[in-house]
Amino acid sequence: MIIEAPQWPHPIVFPKPAAVAGVAAPVIDLCGTWSLAHNPQGDYWLSSQTGISWTETVVPGDLSAARKRRGTWAVDLYVYKREIQIPADFSDQRILLRFEGSYGLTRVWIDGHLAATHEDGFITWSCDITAWATPGQPCLVVIGIENYNDEVSGFNAGGLVRGLSLVALPPVHLTRLHSQTRFAANGRDASLELLLGTAGQSRAPLSLDVTLTGPQGDESHRGTYVLAAGSDQTLTIQVGSVQKWDAEHPRLYRLEAHLVLNGQITEVVRQQVGFREIHRAGNRLYVNGDEVKLRGVCRHDISPHNGRTVTDDELRADVRLFKEANINYIRTSHYPPSEAFLDLCDEVGMYVEDEVGLAFIGRSLKYTEKSPAHTKRYLGFFSALVERDRSHPSVLIWSLANESFYGPNFAAINAWAHQEDPSRPTKFSYPMTMQEEDEPVDIWSVHYPNHDSDLAKKHDNVSVGFLPGRDVPVLHDECIHVPCYNRGEHRRDPAVRNFWGESIRRFWDNIWQTPGALGGAIWAGIDEVSFAAPGRILEWGIIDVWRRPKPEYHLTKKAYSPVHVLNEHLAAPSSGLLEVPVENRFCHTNFNELTITWRCGEAQGQLRGPDLAPGHTGALKLPRRDWQPRDRVELTWTDAYGLTIDAHELTLDQEPARLPSFCGQAPELDITDSSIQVSGAGFHLTWNRATGQIREAVRARRVVLKGGPDLHLVGADPGPWTCISCTAEIRDNLAVITSRGRYDAAGTVTWITRVDARGLVQVRVRLDDWHLAMPQSKKIRVGIHPGGLDEWGISFLADRSADAVSWTRETSQSGWPKDHIGRSQGTAMRDNGGRDLAYTE
Repeated sequence: MIIEAPQWPHPIVFPKPAAVAGVAAPVIDLCGTWSLAHNPQGDYWLSSQTGISWTETVVPGDLSAARKRRGTWAVDLYVYKREIQIPADFSDQRILLRFEGSYGLTRVWIDGHLAATHEDGFITWSCDITAWATPGQPCLVVIGIENYNDEVSGFNAGGLVRGLSLVALPPVHLTRLHSQTRFAANGRDASLELLLGTAGQSRAPLSLDVTLTGPQGDESHRGTYVLAAGSDQTLTIQVGSVQKWDAEHPRLYRLEAHLVLNGQITEVVRQQVGFREIHRAGNRLYVNGDEVKLRGVCRHDISPHNGRTVTDDELRADVRLFKEANINYIRTSHYPPSEAFLDLCDEVGMYVEDEVGLAFIGRSLKYTEKSPAHTKRYLGFFSALVERDRSHPSVLIWSLANESFYGPNFAAINAWAHQEDPSRPTKFSYPMTMQEEDEPVDIWSVHYPNHDSDLAKKHDNVSVGFLPGRDVPVLHDECIHVPCYNRGEHRRDPAVRNFWGESIRRFWDNIWQTPGALGGAIWAGIDEVSFAAPGRILEWGIIDVWRRPKPEYHLTKKAYSPVHVLNEHLAAPSSGLLEVPVENRFCHTNFNELTITWRCGEAQGQLRGPDLAPGHTGALKLPRRDWQPRDRVELTWTDAYGLTIDAHELTLDQEPARLPSFCGQAPELDITDSSIQVSGAGFHLTWNRATGQIREAVRARRVVLKGGPDLHLVGADPGPWTCISCTAEIRDNLAVITSRGRYDAAGTVTWITRVDARGLVQVRVRLDDWHLAMPQSKKIRVGIHPGGLDEWGISFLADRSADAVSWTRETSQSGWPKDHIGRSQGTAMRDNGGRDLAYTE
């Protein structure tokens, strides 16, 4: 049934003051060294309590990770203690402790007095300590946090994972200052709505002086507005010829608000404002009138030595690296990010799916989605997220949960979101658990679809069932999992990592070409590896925990590139003008905003991109010159902000990579009862006739192979191999060795090996009588194997001395880094030239 939006007031998340009259520093950082006790007994919040063992810890810090260093903590109550000095100039001010995120049920005592209790981590909240804090005097702050994964959030653990500060506010102060923007019908002008709240009582005149400064520092608006103390109200400001914000043009205005009481400025708050507008039409999502396709990644907080406590440098590195990888969308899986992270996304240009910390409800957590006892908890958690983050232009989507079962509590927060902030769409995972009569979410979520499926279809999360209709955008907000659970496969075939890039390329091509397919988010952005918590090694990121790009990072950059060259195999033109066919896969950027640097031998130059709007195809025209076959043309595409979007290397009239051919001369063949030897210029191969396999292959006096050929199968055991016959002959100037035998559980096969006088070897296998199912092609559900082989191929046993592999191949894309596994030719050394580093370094 349709649940009406509950009468739920927005929580108060005080805007951080930049200045307060009479106060030198209204915000004082309390991060640093605190005393910590684990599971203390008695009245631990009293300074008189004795017998408690206190150690030092650093705040912020993830104690869920740190406890691994300290030993097993069976019951987790973390108690922090520190004496702080209340500045004398905090006199006559309201005094708060501001928490950026306390993970677990939190209680705060000031000099033994219980000041506040708070349940939900991740979100900024404040504790009023005015009644117990005396300006000019010290006070004892004790914070007790019960570290547990409760019935609502599976991630609500770790203690003071984010920072905290001491804040002074004037007696009459702002309780909220939010901005939301709407464009006029002409598309150029806009209205800026300021959602304001004040607290405190005064009969004196109260007003707000507002100054809005444009991206280039020019003043766009200045005005004074009369306020009523102790109430909420909305101010509307008209701004002409605005510069719009989007993820490709992160143009930010600066808002400065002065709260003026009786003619005196008492508080100053500063914010960034981005003019942008979201709307949905059918199954398309638009930002500023442009249809968006989301090239995404799932991100979580992780630090190599401190669990989910991340530094500012790590935050900046994350956003920068993702931006440079042509990612335009980050899903904050599976809990809200810090405000600092959203500030960076505003500044750099990144769309964000802001996910509340409700996850796995009805799966690994209890079925609280229908429990009236938990309704307030759901609403409190979600409303605090919206109240804190709604002014950020980067926030594109409100995510109600991850992989949970729908029920009345989720219906309540969906209805509240539509009422409180109708400007943004909502999304829920798993939507197939919703009922037909439920108020729908605005975006359909699917996890892990097949790359070649209908990506606008409202599938369930295993692509078995679906709902009819194409009425909402479909977002694959967890997909294209980086291969990490198959380490044995990586060891067998490192090129698996490279072929993952082919998977994501095909997936993104499908997304781009399918109306209603909104986008996808790779799982995951960063490896989940913390050396403070040994044993948690999940190498599922496109960057590692040290923020070093992995091979998958460059594969993502290429697949997500908004510069799509339609044909990299070009002929040398007869007219002297070289045309490169291209497609614009940006959402908001015309190609004429780009700079293209080209090079061919000693010739080089720069030119502006062609006039090509998003979604259109055309040609990049390079200057007239005497283009020749085999010319290598290097192209680098750079946007207006200096970001390298893509690079290509195009060889004109390039011949395709070909397998080497036989030389036409026969090798020497020596057959005995026990062995077969084929030899030629600088090589010999010896077969054991009893096993029908190579005993030794030598090239330039160096042993190369010690065994094979053999079947390489994963997903079934073929059983032991028994050779039936092994023969050899010279045929068509080739030595032909035929080995026939049987795998006990699989059937009879015949190996046919051909060798020429130069040592070129060709191996084929024929399945004569085969009993195993061939490679699987169906998906049932996670944890159920559908049968069939996962891998099928031919293997050889290399000698231990083998230390390099070289290759030449055709690739679907060019412009790889010089050491990338995806390049068309190269050599990889086993010891990496002596440069190998342990992952922990």
